[in-house]
Amino acid sequence: MAIVANQRFGRLVTLTCSTKKRLGRSRIYWQCQCDCGNIILSRQDTLLNGGSQSCGCLRSELTSSRMRRHTKELKESAAYGHWCAMRSRCYSKSAGNYYLYGAKGIIVCGRWRNSFENFVADMGQPPSKKHSLDRFPDKFGNYEPFNCRWATQTEQIRNRSNTVMATIAGVTKPAKEWHELHPIIPYDTFRYRVQHGWNHELALFTPLIPKHLCSSHKRATLT
Repeated sequence: MAIVANQRFGRLVTLTCSTKKRLGRSRIYWQCQCDCGNIILSRQDTLLNGGSQSCGCLRSELTSSRMRRHTKELKESAAYGHWCAMRSRCYSKSAGNYYLYGAKGIIVCGRWRNSFENFVADMGQPPSKKHSLDRFPDKFGNYEPFNCRWATQTEQIRNRSNTVMATIAGVTKPAKEWHELHPIIPYDTFRYRVQHGWNHELALFTPLIPKHLCSSHKRATLT
């Protein structure tokens, strides 16, 4: 199929043609004007097969449009609100909880601070509406990929600075979690023992002495 001058291919309109010989083969090239005003040189076969439809502006616009849609979708996602809140409590002195974060020197890592895309690439979306961003395992650390997780309110409460921790068989967990695994005694008793210097394993597994035995022991001691 022959091409003539003033023929349109997408955004390109043909102007003049020329023949060039490369690697022993002659090819026809057309000088074309794009609707945006740019002048380019395109091979005739590329015009015919649809491989050339603009000076490159069409691809740029499509890419830009896709990026805008992608960014809009990300910002409408659940993770976006958590990202904004994280930066606010670390850098906005007017934030109600700034005194617990930014005022104490807690920061957002450079990879996340100004890029929501990086944040969501590392963290993904929260598993449910009950999950929020939690610094873990270092509750005193900064917001960064290896020190953050999506956690439920219960998990976050257990990770607070006033949470009682217990170490048994070399494993450290909140005392509450140990008690849920081995509810041999009341939790308040276990926590009291840990806070008052008991060996943590003994504190968890030593049963309470029934009251009637305690009374018998006292009477035997007195006599």
